[in-house]
Amino acid sequence: MKALLLSSACCIHTRKWCNGLAERGIDVHLVSQQEPMDGYNQNVVFHKLPYSGLKGYIFNRWTLIKTIKKINPDIINVHYASGYGTLAAISGLKNFILSVWGSDVYDFPFKSKLHYKLVNHNLNRAKVICSTSEVMGRFVKDNFNVSPTIPIEITPFGVDVSKFKKIERKSITDTLTIGTVKTLRPKYGIDNLIRAFSILVNKGHDNIELKIAGKGFLLENLQALTTELGVDDKVQFLGWVENNEVPALLNTFDIYVAPSTLDSESFGVAIVEASACNLPVIVTNVGGLPEVVINEVTGIVVEPDNVELLCEAIEKLLINPALRHEMGEAGRENVLTKYEWDSCVRKMVDIYSSVAL
Repeated sequence: MKALLLSSACCIHTRKWCNGLAERGIDVHLVSQQEPMDGYNQNVVFHKLPYSGLKGYIFNRWTLIKTIKKINPDIINVHYASGYGTLAAISGLKNFILSVWGSDVYDFPFKSKLHYKLVNHNLNRAKVICSTSEVMGRFVKDNFNVSPTIPIEITPFGVDVSKFKKIERKSITDTLTIGTVKTLRPKYGIDNLIRAFSILVNKGHDNIELKIAGKGFLLENLQALTTELGVDDKVQFLGWVENNEVPALLNTFDIYVAPSTLDSESFGVAIVEASACNLPVIVTNVGGLPEVVINEVTGIVVEPDNVELLCEAIEKLLINPALRHEMGEAGRENVLTKYEWDSCVRKMVDIYSSVAL
């Protein structure tokens, strides 16, 4: 089968889908106006569109049409309902698979009536809509006028459980590590995590540290916040960590925290990765985050933007090592049952096959 993916080539999730499909014998062609990041499977063929930025989603029309004719794919999978969904629609594409990611359906359409009409039109051009989470699938169904003949399939970003797993530590210390792996942007609530951490330190929890992995424009502000709160000596900003290095990093954590604030956090892939490494997790009740956590079994779900509740949840796990172990074990089992990467790719291949027939 020959598949054309129209997506951002500099996104790790695009790379993951392309590589996963290529490893299963799919002839994958990635078409993008972004330059590809490192790490793509050598069998993935890249096609660069000439225009970039917002204008690219309009001006790349003719190049896309020519590229499709040249490749002659069995299936076209468009990723993101706003940008590339618009390019697909104005290029006259029909019967493609449209994968929605989050902000393209949660945020972009509600900027104006025009934005809404654009995304609604793009959704209705698809033969199948794929959502990374159940909650986002319901959101699309409830908030857009999507034809009932267009199925919405759930295709989560699973994890490779052979890589994301518990690694026995060579040395044991008395310091407990709270950690997160996220882009340093407002929607991810890292400031709330720092504030909750500072409360715990002020309460006398001297044997704790906070590790924050990720890059973003809030870095200096967050660093200043740790200094203001007097915890800068206990907080490490690790910068960008490549996905293949994340398992080792997660295995230095004792608790994983995802304090996001917006529903556009459509699927908690980082949380699934943490659970696969036997970590207890704490998440906020937004978007698809609570969907990947069994509350009080694999982790704790708290309301967003509530530093006190976040602090209480972290403290509950800090003082109870048995609970941390139990939740970590249950989290790993939950991932094996629902989010194992091979099964996620198999489901996408099955969808491709059904559309290509």
